[in-house]
Amino acid sequence: MHTLIPAPSSFSPLQGQFTLAPNAHIGVSSEPLLPLGEFLAACLRPATGFSLPVEVSGEGDICLALGSDPTLEREGYRLEVQPDRVVLVAAQPAGIFNAIQTLRQLLPPAVEARTRQPGPWTIPACSIRDLP
Repeated sequence: MHTLIPAPSSFSPLQGQFTLAPNAHIGVSSEPLLPLGEFLAACLRPATGFSLPVEVSGEGDICLALGSDPTLEREGYRLEVQPDRVVLVAAQPAGIFNAIQTLRQLLPPAVEARTRQPGPWTIPACSIRDLP
């Protein structure tokens, strides 16, 4: 298991892993999430060398969505990593921002480099719920 800081409320490992591919794209559920989608893409582009286009749609290899789960509160989130996609869900944009920080920690440390690095860019399959 990765050491996540701060530790999430719950972490459940699942089978498999997600591999970020060169043709991956980021989907956001609504216009207000576009800046967060672009923020995530900007974090990942330098090291991966991938274009990671961001689009308003319910689909994407990485999906950011606002949900109506009142138990997530303002900064809470759910992060689901499956072999075929990654989904970040929160009640508010602040929760999506927190989920992005956790997602970055799940990737290999080289993803934080400002220059292109060799992959692969894998994330262990897991289910995370956090209520900061």
